[in-house]
Amino acid sequence: MDKMLCSLFGGFFSSLSTLPLDVIVSQIQQSKNSGRTVKPLAEIKQNYKEGGLKRMKSVYTRGVEARILHVALTTVAMKTWNPMFHNFMFGDN
Repeated sequence: MDKMLCSLFGGFFSSLSTLPLDVIVSQIQQSKNSGRTVKPLAEIKQNYKEGGLKRMKSVYTRGVEARILHVALTTVAMKTWNPMFHNFMFGDN
């Protein structure tokens, strides 16, 4: 249980630390940018220009709950459940 809680919190903090980059990548890959080179800083400036801090907040925190849940549960699965399943299947070597 301790390992699972640590993995859960680790995934939570990992998702928060990578969220801005994750959103920037998503913004750059949108169909409106298809076929053209988009620089991350230029994309951030454009979002700010379109609506200030309110726009920035809405764009860069969209889906934050789902992202946090996804990364946290993936971390638990990989760091806790995967070794447990491996030990169950192949024994403690």
